[in-house]
Amino acid sequence: MIASSIRELHRCLLLALVAESSSQTLTQTIKVNIPRIRVVCPPSLSKGFEILQGSSLMYLASWGCLLAEGFLRSSPSGPLHRAPCVVMFWTMMLNGPLPRALQSSEHPTLQASACDALSAILPEAFSSLPNDRQILCITMLLGLNDSKNRLVKAATTRALGVYVLFPCLRQDVIFVADTANAILMSLQDKSLNVRAKAAWSLGNLTDTLITNMETPDPSFQEEFSGLLLLKMFRSAIEASKDKDKVKSNAVRALGNLLHFLQPSHIEKPRFAEIIEESIQALISTVLIEAAMKVRWNACYAMGNVFKNPALPHGIAPWTSQAYNALTLVVTSCKNFKVRIRSATALSIPGKREQYGSVEQYAQIWNSLVMALQKSEDTTDFLEFKYCASLRTQICQALIHLLSLASASDFPFIKETLKMNGDMIQSYILQFLKSGAEREDSGATRSPQERDQMVKVALEHVSSVQALAGDTAKRAVVGFLEDTLTIYFDSSGSQALHLGSSNQ
Repeated sequence: MIASSIRELHRCLLLALVAESSSQTLTQTIKVNIPRIRVVCPPSLSKGFEILQGSSLMYLASWGCLLAEGFLRSSPSGPLHRAPCVVMFWTMMLNGPLPRALQSSEHPTLQASACDALSAILPEAFSSLPNDRQILCITMLLGLNDSKNRLVKAATTRALGVYVLFPCLRQDVIFVADTANAILMSLQDKSLNVRAKAAWSLGNLTDTLITNMETPDPSFQEEFSGLLLLKMFRSAIEASKDKDKVKSNAVRALGNLLHFLQPSHIEKPRFAEIIEESIQALISTVLIEAAMKVRWNACYAMGNVFKNPALPHGIAPWTSQAYNALTLVVTSCKNFKVRIRSATALSIPGKREQYGSVEQYAQIWNSLVMALQKSEDTTDFLEFKYCASLRTQICQALIHLLSLASASDFPFIKETLKMNGDMIQSYILQFLKSGAEREDSGATRSPQERDQMVKVALEHVSSVQALAGDTAKRAVVGFLEDTLTIYFDSSGSQALHLGSSNQ
């Protein structure tokens, strides 16, 4: 009865905080309520009171989030340290109830709640804390990751997965390495819940590796340990064989790791075997009958593999295996979101040679055409809402392939257009006129971006050197010209000048 009354009080306070805009009122609320959980826990603390204290910590953490989010909404360009109530809130939490709760090893439920509360701090709020409070948070979490209690270990592992995404921490090589070692240890735990949280955190950590690649300073990549990278690969490969809860994030991590690899890694013999094993793990996950999220993540991961130009795309034997797996999925998977992600992955390679031989390129092209034909073939009514998005992504993939095609590719493209040109053109025109909400593969392209894709493909095909009298090239150029002419005529736009393409 008392516990439910206190929970209701917390709920009412949270609702009031959502509506409150006065920083003075918010500050006073914090001062009044934080001391309420500064209770010295007696040795005989009951389980109910332990749960109640944990609930109090989580409600207080929710207050902190609401405070920070409210400030960011009202002043999106202002630094968070100018909102004294936010910094004061977390400083008071870290000076009082949280450290005591984190050290209550005899009360693991309370410890786990304290870890969850720590993970609720927003990155903007964390970066505004004094340096010693930031160090306290990190030290406590890394230390508790060794806990024998599975509740505590799961909460700690998840919190580390949150922290590794913080902008103020993600370029700290030592912190990222310490977090990686802690997560890899949790991936070996007997508890499925701990392993699932660890796999999710490993996925986040590898997202951070990719984010750091995009910064102009290459020092992070240079300083990050190659041996630790190998350990992460091995753990992710093993985790990809685990239950679906673990597998879905393990393959996500593998894709990021393969994307992160630098030429200096790839040229080392010890990485050759691990690269092969990683890609085989992704291929098998793309093909297996598993949960939608698992296969979707595997297709997404394969797309990340194609983003790394240092890998031997089109040369290594695994290239054809990867393309075969993706083309099988795009034509036959029952789940259309997985088909969409597969088509997206097939449109990522940026050079013709990355698609391999003429036969491999032809197989990819023909599979996408077949997938377009079968884009409404489903017995599941729920999948119909993804039909337009699937056609949009397939059209983009076909246009992308045309923008890279070589003279050797034109003959079979011509044959496909001879048999299915009207169908392909009708769907490309739909794509040009309206596009579709790309629920699964990113933001919607503007009309200008869509017709620019076709123009680029036309310019490329027109520029390819072919033998005099080559009818295949002429057929492909004619198809693209006709498509653009019909589109501009129907949209009332000024006709595109195609004189240079008629040569």
